[in-house]
Amino acid sequence: MYTVNKVGGIALVLGGLLNILRMAPIYLSEGVTIWNFPPHDLAGTLMVAGGSGWILSHIMAIISVPLMLVGGFALLEDLSAKGYRGLGFATLSFLSAGSVLYLVAAVADGLVLPYASEAFTEQLSQGSEAAALIIELIHLAATNYGGTMAMFFILTSGLMGLTLLRAYDQRFIGYLGVALATLGVAGYISGTLTFSVSKSFWTVGPLLFSSFAYLAATGWVLHLQKQKAT
Repeated sequence: MYTVNKVGGIALVLGGLLNILRMAPIYLSEGVTIWNFPPHDLAGTLMVAGGSGWILSHIMAIISVPLMLVGGFALLEDLSAKGYRGLGFATLSFLSAGSVLYLVAAVADGLVLPYASEAFTEQLSQGSEAAALIIELIHLAATNYGGTMAMFFILTSGLMGLTLLRAYDQRFIGYLGVALATLGVAGYISGTLTFSVSKSFWTVGPLLFSSFAYLAATGWVLHLQKQKAT
């Protein structure tokens, strides 16, 4: 149990950190600024998708998914041993749902989109509307349900907050997770947050990346918890 939870805690930390840092390769790419990302038109989409930073960023996201799930299963095991299996299962369920949506989006936007952009280079240069539509549909498919993915991760932070409060007696960080989830729910209800990341990147984004930071923090608490128990 000690080894499983120690490894799981570190996996959760690494998964969270990869997602916190994954925007760096995009913004460090030539021509990309906070003013033109996320892209607002086909030309902008082709520009960012053609950079190596775009692919690297999405590979980081893809790698983070199994790490987060390993951490989620380790958390479930530890919570089950402490008598909080229901809370652990709920946390893992929301984390898994968000991770699956995240993986699909990362593959579509990070791998399929650059390949399609390169494959249709000639058609796009000739003004082909069909080629442009395919590119736009791939990008929209990856981003238009992104808010749903973000919602699952934000709610996961709330459940992890309850976990830290009840099972680990971590009051400050526990209340932070509950507050983050409450803020997210209020945002979706009020319409401040939408289910399209491309339309509300600067509102959904900060909460999403805060939830990734919270996953990393929870993993570290889990790791330290098992160290103290030995």
